[in-house]
Amino acid sequence: VGDGCDGDIYTIAIDSASNVLFMGGAFLSCGNVSTPYIASYDIANASYASLGVPLTGPVNKIVVSSGGWSTLYVGGNFTVTDGSGQTVSNAAIYQSNTNEWSSLGNPNAPIRAIALQGDVVYLGGDFTTIGGESISGLAVKAGDYFLPIDGAPT
Repeated sequence: VGDGCDGDIYTIAIDSASNVLFMGGAFLSCGNVSTPYIASYDIANASYASLGVPLTGPVNKIVVSSGGWSTLYVGGNFTVTDGSGQTVSNAAIYQSNTNEWSSLGNPNAPIRAIALQGDVVYLGGDFTTIGGESISGLAVKAGDYFLPIDGAPT
């Protein structure tokens, strides 16, 4: 798309309501715009943009949930500062209307997969703790709680 990114892209997701493509991976810029590890591309305007405070490492997975404003669920091997100045690790939620990041359980190792089903978020990766709970590799976030999924490796 356009001038492209200067590194590998591992994941893409589209918000069809806003006609914006999101990409994550191991890159630092896209289309000559500084976009460390995650970027958006406005299809109608053919332009790249960064998303809030820069991430510190690669993004493995992006899932988009839209409801007027894009909400991104992002997993990888990174840290980022949330809206209150706290460090968020490996899994985060980005709100396009506020241009801010928030925590998604601070797993202790990289996230490799994310899926949404309504308001329920499923996360897979190399972690052994998430949301303050001892959960290995596969977890579900329902409401404010993280739970293991029956049959997941322990």
